Amino acid sequence: MRVEIEQFQNTVTLRCSGRLVQGDGLEQLRRTVMSETAKHLILDLSDVSSIDAGGLGELVELRQWAIDSARTFTVLNPSERVRELVVATNLQFVLDVTTTSEESSNAAVAGSSSSIGTLPAAICAADL
Repeated sequence: MRVEIEQFQNTVTLRCSGRLVQGDGLEQLRRTVMSETAKHLILDLSDVSSIDAGGLGELVELRQWAIDSARTFTVLNPSERVRELVVATNLQFVLDVTTTSEESSNAAVAGSSSSIGTLPAAICAADL
């Protein structure tokens, strides 16, 4: 897995590409996310080709870490495969998922912990 980092004001976007699977960079992703000091964290998964239970679990753990650290954590533009597995595991009710960077940035600026983008209703994150 590869992670590119972009920072703008108090928001960091981490663009992931490759596989988000156990044993293939999940620990690196965790360390990278947890080392960021920004208040708003956006994980762009548009270039993630596959994800497994370990990857989904890592997303949930990172979300909880963000909440415990008084930060926002948004999953941006998940690939089709990632969206399918999020819905299949009912994580759409746990993760904040959006489909455009503008929506995610607006949510970060507003301090919202949930932004419902233009995803189908089955994938929209519920307000927590």
